[in-house]
Amino acid sequence: MSKQFAVIGMGRVGTSLVRTLDTLGHDYLGIDCDEERIQDLAAELPGASLVTADATEGTVLRDLGLESFDGAAVVVGNNDQASVLVTLILKDLGVPVVFARASSELHARVLERVGADHVVQPEREFGEALAHRIASPGIQDYLDLGRTRR
Repeated sequence: MSKQFAVIGMGRVGTSLVRTLDTLGHDYLGIDCDEERIQDLAAELPGASLVTADATEGTVLRDLGLESFDGAAVVVGNNDQASVLVTLILKDLGVPVVFARASSELHARVLERVGADHVVQPEREFGEALAHRIASPGIQDYLDLGRTRR
């Protein structure tokens, strides 16, 4: 069954996310304030639902009907304030699951406090995964089951 997701921020992470959602057969709405970026992506993914809009404007996300979506990902690149505002707006709209990209530990804490259901720090997580692969090259994949208490 196809689900409907919103992706706010069409940088590298957002673009990769909508490409994968497209491949998986899900419906999605990609949102970015950069019109050229949206046009480039629309040329690559004909039939994609993409819109140029400032997601930090509270009425924009409501007008787009995001309250009826199954989830959203806030992957705004270099604007921590915008990602916090968008996350808060999405949760106020009642979006059931919101993933948010954090640029630092402090940013992650703020996103959690405004209601993000899942906070991702791609650079940190990639670094940790790469460290495990370098340290144990014979291991194909690594799954962290949590830290032990001392």
